[in-house]
Amino acid sequence: MFRGMAWLLGLAALCSCGCADGQRTPKGPNPYRRELRAESGARVDPARIDIAASSPAATAPVLLPPVSPRSVGPSVMFVNREPITIADVLSPIRRELEKDAERLPPRQYAATAAQKVRRSIDEQMFILVVYREAARSMTEEEEKLYSKRADEEIQRIVNLEFEGRQAKFEKHLADQGLTLKEVREKTKRRLVVYRYLAERFRPLAEHPKRDELKRYYEAHRDEFTTPPRVRMSLIEVSFEGPLRKPRSAATAAEISQARQDALAKARRAREEIESGVPFSAVARAYSDGLKASAGGAWEELDPRSLRPRYERVVRELLRMSAGQVSDVLEGTDAYFIVRCESITPERQMTFEEAQPAIAERLLEQRYQQMQKEYVDGLLRRAVVQNEEEFFRSVLAAAPQPKGGHPAGP
Repeated sequence: MFRGMAWLLGLAALCSCGCADGQRTPKGPNPYRRELRAESGARVDPARIDIAASSPAATAPVLLPPVSPRSVGPSVMFVNREPITIADVLSPIRRELEKDAERLPPRQYAATAAQKVRRSIDEQMFILVVYREAARSMTEEEEKLYSKRADEEIQRIVNLEFEGRQAKFEKHLADQGLTLKEVREKTKRRLVVYRYLAERFRPLAEHPKRDELKRYYEAHRDEFTTPPRVRMSLIEVSFEGPLRKPRSAATAAEISQARQDALAKARRAREEIESGVPFSAVARAYSDGLKASAGGAWEELDPRSLRPRYERVVRELLRMSAGQVSDVLEGTDAYFIVRCESITPERQMTFEEAQPAIAERLLEQRYQQMQKEYVDGLLRRAVVQNEEEFFRSVLAAAPQPKGGHPAGP
């Protein structure tokens, strides 16, 4: 999603991670770019892509042959004669790739690395082509302002991530193959691009009519529903407490006797509560649950988030009011006594209450669509050189899985 401050995320990612020329011509389907295509075949902005949700083909493990550094192409690609380097592509995703290389099998890492590298290349291309258009109308004063804001953001990163030490930050950039001048320029360009797109298209998005708002509300009621919230105190008396062994190792008679003993213990606890002993004191004396030492008190939660073993407790709790204590409840592996401390029922916003949020959502969708069509047009007209050869070079330079084949196309 394009927002005015999205450029900050780009620089944050860069710093946190360790902060032949022929024109491209189509050569048939490209499996690595599948997640960057819309159903119509149009190019999709990589900043809004969710690879995991794009398509089954995009997420399926793929076996990719290894790349030899000696077999790859140039270390720079060109978009409208402007360069994109390996460092430009890898710096924002290096930490992700390092983590992936450690946790994923080589074959799966190869597919994941190919997707992330391709997405990073496309994002760099997107910034270049839009900045070229934005720069046409930028005044000298505006450029100075953007440069100042870029410097402020870099200084913020230096203070937060590098103890305020400029030299440490610049060494870090050098380790990534970048210079401070390059990072300053990229940060400025991101600021210019996102501001330019917002100012160009957001005012043009038509405000949705009431019937559109109503249709959205009816189709997405769950988005405007607040789940119930409860605070409870709970006493748990496990069946396995009296058994003193796993149920799998006990006889049917032993299990039956253990259940009876647990029930008797739970009933004694309930009697003490009825006699006036504070619930928290009874919980500390009788409960086998994790919260026993805290008097059985749980923090506020959505009761539907509890594990299935608490299903009987949840059903009872949602019928109670604050201050009520349940009878002994039988669960799958324990007896329970629950006290309702507070409860906020589920609530659904009315259509009138939801209208402003729906209008904002639909306006954002329209803005994004207009923006996407504009960027698609720029990318279709762009002169791109060395893309596939460069893609192989980036993969060869990417972090490699330990003990496995390197990532490659």
